[in-house]
Amino acid sequence: MGLHWLHALVLAATGDIDEALRELVRERRSLDPNHVYAREAIANSWYVTGALLWRLGRRDDAIAAFREALKVVHGHALAMIGTEAAGSEKFEVRSVKLKLEGRSKEVGNEVSTAIGRAIVMSRINLHQMAASGCLAAIRPDSRGSPWILKREGGSHSLWTNPVSGAVEAVPRHTEIPNVLARKICRNLGIPEPGSS
Repeated sequence: MGLHWLHALVLAATGDIDEALRELVRERRSLDPNHVYAREAIANSWYVTGALLWRLGRRDDAIAAFREALKVVHGHALAMIGTEAAGSEKFEVRSVKLKLEGRSKEVGNEVSTAIGRAIVMSRINLHQMAASGCLAAIRPDSRGSPWILKREGGSHSLWTNPVSGAVEAVPRHTEIPNVLARKICRNLGIPEPGSS
């Protein structure tokens, strides 16, 4: 499983798109549908097929391939983005972000959702934030919280969660009211003061 897919990626990187597409067909045909990872492998194969077809200028075929990936794995982040990007003259970042919002709440989709968000962020030239989001998804801090410092304001620090897209302003005052401290902790997903 995956060898034809990997070979297709290498072929595509060296410019042999037609052979890469044939290799992806071999991948889908060779998979045992009862294997635990078969669905994801098939969906990923369809996604790469769509990306390569789009590169060749075959938009309708690319969209059809992305949709096949979505039939196999509903909510496949990269196929969602591919469908949106290939399906319109103007890439609608807002539309893709809204679709990804629903995925971020599903258990087990944190990394693929972060990758999807990274693609969207890269399209609008937020490359550093895109990279940070992927890093946070695969290597959260010791509490499991992927929050990173976005910027320092005059009296607040702005923290962002690149995985979920949430932003939280944290005041830099010597004293913060308990109600505000509890609200910030809840929003950040960390234990509230005094709780154990």
